Amino acid sequence: MPYIFKKHGNILEFQITGRITTNEMVASWRDAEPVIAKHDKIYVLLELIDFEGWGAEAVWIEWKKNLEHFDNIDRVAFVAPKKWQEWYEQFSTPVSQAKTAYFDPGEFDKAYLWLKGDRP
Repeated sequence: MPYIFKKHGNILEFQITGRITTNEMVASWRDAEPVIAKHDKIYVLLELIDFEGWGAEAVWIEWKKNLEHFDNIDRVAFVAPKKWQEWYEQFSTPVSQAKTAYFDPGEFDKAYLWLKGDRP
């Protein structure tokens, strides 16, 4: 999976294409954790493009890190086809208290505006 990571203060953007490997999951958290340390609360925009899934170890890392940073992730804007939106909702609910909004492909700008709204 090539993933693109951008940060704007405490807003993190991840654009993920293809399949997520364990190494890429580790790298994504390596990118995110310094921002969490600096800002305490973060806002995540996650966009899936031609997403093919991820392996069990990558899922385990994501769950573990979400639990570790349970109080730090304030909002998630999730841009993906409906099937991945439904999957993400089931996946993330047990390990995240973040306010989450779902957007269809092509609604990146709308998702970003939602993410920026009502935040300190």
